Amino acid sequence: MCRIVISECQLEDLNELSLWYNLIPQEDKDNLSFDFSTNGNSLTYFTLKVDEIIVGLMCAQIGDSRIKFLSRFVAREYRRKGYAEMMLDHLIIKARNEKKIALSGYIRTSRIAGIEFFKSKGFEVSPAAYDHTYNEDISMVMLKLR
Repeated sequence: MCRIVISECQLEDLNELSLWYNLIPQEDKDNLSFDFSTNGNSLTYFTLKVDEIIVGLMCAQIGDSRIKFLSRFVAREYRRKGYAEMMLDHLIIKARNEKKIALSGYIRTSRIAGIEFFKSKGFEVSPAAYDHTYNEDISMVMLKLR
C-alpha cells in the first residue's frame, strides 16, 4: 500500500519543487508554468507525494475570504489515478476549515471533461471569456462554501 501525503510547501521547499518540475519533459507540462520565485510571491504551493516521491503540485492564491486555485499538475505516469482530484479535495477542505466563502479558478472551455469534473464536485461554471494567453475561451468555475 502506498503512502499519499498532500502538504503545503514552505519557502525552503520551493527550490526542490522547482528542480523537480524542471526535470519534467515540456510536452508533459501541457503549457503549464509555475513561478517558484520567493521574491514577493503571494502564491501557496502544495505537493502531493506518493511514498515520499513528489508526483504532483498545486498552486493557489489564498485570500481573506476565498481561495483561487491557479494550476494543478500530476506527473504523466501518475495521471488518471485520482491524484488531481485528491489535491482539489484537499483545497476544498482547507477552504471550508478556514471559513472561506468560495473556491474558484479558470479552465479552458475546450476542456469538456475538466468542466464536467468540476460540475460533479459542485462547482458552478460561468459563461466563457476570451483568454489572450491561450488564444481561446476560458470559463470560471466556483464552489460557493456558504
